Amino acid sequence: MKVIIFGLGNYYQIQRPKLASLTDIEIVAFADNNAELWDKNIDERRVISPAEILSKSFDKLIIVSLYVSEIYHQLVSLGVDRDRIISWPHFWSERMKGKMEIYEPEMKCADNGGKVLIISNDLDYNGASLAAVYAAKALIEHYYVVLAVPLGNEKLIRETVNDGITVAVCAALPWLGDREQNWMKQFDVVLVNTYPMIESALGVRENCPVLWWLHESSGNFPIVKQQYPEGVEGKEFKDIKICAVSEIAWHNFNKVHPEWNGKVLPLGIPDKMKKWERRDVHKVIFTLIGGICPGKGQDYFLNAIERLGNRESAEFWLIGGIGDNEYCRKIRKKAEEIGAVKLLGERTRAEMDYIFQEIDVVVCASQEETLSIAVIEGMMSGKICIATNSTGIAHYIDDNRNGFLVEYGNTDVLAKRMGQIIADQRGMQSMREAARETYEKYFSMEAFSGRLEEMICETKREWRNESPVSPKITVLLPSLNVAAYIRECIESVIIQTLRDIEILCIDAGSTDGTCEIIQEYAAKDSRIRFVPSEKRSYGYQVNLGIDMAKGEYIGIVETDDCIEPDMYEVLYQTAVEKNLDYVKAGFYTLVTPYEGEQYLLENPLGDTGQIFSSQYFMEKALSPDVYIWNGIYRLSFLREFHIRLNESPGAAFQDCGFRYMVDMNVRRGMFIDSLFYRYRRDNAAASTYSTDFVRYNLEECRYIRKRMREIGIIDRKRLAFMARETVMMALSPYMTFREHSQPNEKILSDLNQFREILWQDRAEGRLRQEEMLLEHWIELRLFTEQPEAYEAYIAVRAKAAYDIYGNFVQEMAAKKQFVIFCTGKAAKYALCLLRMNRLENMVAFCDNNQEKWGSSFYGYDVLSPKEAVRRYPDAHYLIAKVNGQQEIIQQLIHYQIPRDRISIYKLPLNAFGSTNLFMRP
Repeated sequence: MKVIIFGLGNYYQIQRPKLASLTDIEIVAFADNNAELWDKNIDERRVISPAEILSKSFDKLIIVSLYVSEIYHQLVSLGVDRDRIISWPHFWSERMKGKMEIYEPEMKCADNGGKVLIISNDLDYNGASLAAVYAAKALIEHYYVVLAVPLGNEKLIRETVNDGITVAVCAALPWLGDREQNWMKQFDVVLVNTYPMIESALGVRENCPVLWWLHESSGNFPIVKQQYPEGVEGKEFKDIKICAVSEIAWHNFNKVHPEWNGKVLPLGIPDKMKKWERRDVHKVIFTLIGGICPGKGQDYFLNAIERLGNRESAEFWLIGGIGDNEYCRKIRKKAEEIGAVKLLGERTRAEMDYIFQEIDVVVCASQEETLSIAVIEGMMSGKICIATNSTGIAHYIDDNRNGFLVEYGNTDVLAKRMGQIIADQRGMQSMREAARETYEKYFSMEAFSGRLEEMICETKREWRNESPVSPKITVLLPSLNVAAYIRECIESVIIQTLRDIEILCIDAGSTDGTCEIIQEYAAKDSRIRFVPSEKRSYGYQVNLGIDMAKGEYIGIVETDDCIEPDMYEVLYQTAVEKNLDYVKAGFYTLVTPYEGEQYLLENPLGDTGQIFSSQYFMEKALSPDVYIWNGIYRLSFLREFHIRLNESPGAAFQDCGFRYMVDMNVRRGMFIDSLFYRYRRDNAAASTYSTDFVRYNLEECRYIRKRMREIGIIDRKRLAFMARETVMMALSPYMTFREHSQPNEKILSDLNQFREILWQDRAEGRLRQEEMLLEHWIELRLFTEQPEAYEAYIAVRAKAAYDIYGNFVQEMAAKKQFVIFCTGKAAKYALCLLRMNRLENMVAFCDNNQEKWGSSFYGYDVLSPKEAVRRYPDAHYLIAKVNGQQEIIQQLIHYQIPRDRISIYKLPLNAFGSTNLFMRP
């Protein structure tokens, strides 16, 4: 076979030995874009320009470069036949097909659960390879596991085989020949590890279920994309189940393939802590583990060391392979200059086990890292861990509790944390214990094997069964001990005029008969599915529903609420017609002062009828809507941006983070001028009435900020939006609380933590006066700068708010009888407020609208004004109308009603202002 080799750079030099081993090819020429090489002889062959290629006789042109796609299109434009162009990895694979070496342990692992093949891009001491090894270890108790790689480190192959795992070196991978395909048919499921193995995932799926596990940082995707002449964006991953090791890894994949959905599958590592004994502490040893490269942040780490004032009490170790490029030379030089830095090079797993006995602190200084195994190992061994906020592990670190989080590149902050550890190393035992607990909860092999086996079973089920036709909407009903309300809720959903819906009732372990009621309805309506939740967490329940949903859109109905019959039909028609990511309507506040007596107070939305994007919210000083249950959301949109709820215990404010992520990512959204949802405000168990709701808001604030870091949201507009929302999360709940109660130490502590967050937002420019309402800016400054003055201000304001309503109620209670003039919105609010306070002295309504005379309004007669005065000449008259008040006063005076027996309802027409003050249990 006659070939032309295109590319003579560093990549060619690396592949040169392999190329020389192919004795059945004849290299007729080299080609390169570097004009300085043209006409020179390299390896006894002349180097030609790309323009000369067509003058040569050849069978294949092999691109030996990392820039395959660019060179491919260049060659096609020159007239080279597409079928004669091939990349070096593909060409090598074609030559290697059928060549396999199997390394089996002395005793094979069990196969009672079936056979699992794990395909990975190599077997070496790097994160992705170790993840594959740990996945195999997690499965060998129940499965026969084989780990297949195209090449491997001999030491790690021996270690893996000694652990009972069969290793197959298949040189053709990621491409598959007939022998590889036939051999793989014996497996029940194939786990394809890493994005570069894309061809393996596509090649295996016809024969068996495929679970594709992604680990890549954002910088890896352009490299892989370059290896595909026609690109990877349009590749079809049908019948492949996709998961990622972290939120960051999933977000990176979705940037390239936004149309595909999947789940997060964190890895786990073996527990070796029981083998280790803590050494005597003389110097604090800080360790950064990972190959020396810019992405790992060794320069950032060394810069922080230089700023340490007390570094004579510490040592600093860099562990990982080091090359001879410019960056590595720079790291060597700086390490020598500092003096206390040791370069320990690449180490085996056994050597790393010993090293972890010696070190005190694990540092992950990476610019981006999807999930740091080094930090997980640090947590496992009870070490203090420091990680940048742009890494996947940041999702699991609660700053200053189970580790430290620092902003990538902020040398001063990293140096400060390191100095803090040196100064108080012995006093951080609680942090070490919390780190260990985090490992046990999320990264132990027990936790990992459970997650992985569940994902494998799910992969097999989905591969065998065809997906049913998707319903238009999946309605999620999360419940916990709502037997008093659940029937009304379910009835309102099953009578929807949109019939093509799926109803998932997700219960968190109710003990009051709720489950039995749900199952009763499920037995009668095939659209209803009862789903037990293993956690008592509203966020977990909704997330579980999102994972299980099959609908085009999802809706959420809290199970002490109910909805209007046409809600989902109207919302769905609007969403489809306008191609919306989500659509929301206004809602009613539902209040029941007495049994059988309900009031629906209107809460319409503003800015209705216009299509908006996330930019709309970024420019708003105050969000116009703060709820999630009054709309529907495109399921693919939620999965594309991996929008989830916080899975903290209980059911308090976990929807905040969901709403913020929706608003920050929406491309096409809309509010409509309708009212459908009935939001109950008289359930004494509702989170709204909890004395801990300042704490709940604080936890949610931390959660959403952590999520933003995980998925790389760093643009100022979104950060500023979140900062403004944080102001409302801190101040609005506290104002509501102070209308009823005095603060305790716990609440004041929560407020101080909010204060620290907002101080930082102000200092870093995320909060600016020109982007906020003036009253909010003034309150923010008072809250952050003068806490005592703010407390006094809130006390006065809360009392004034209470007095406004309280004085009105007391005034009306003192009347012997009263009539409300008008039967509109203001009249309803006035009646509801008075009935909530058990006033029994109202006798009737009157109205100037003749069509209403003789009718009933909330159980009271509606009279003409003249008839009302005739029947109740001594009553007090309350005018509940926004306009025309003076005309009505003159009308009543004309009917001989004295002015002192006429008053005007002046309270805000705000359902929450009315119910917050008087609906507390």
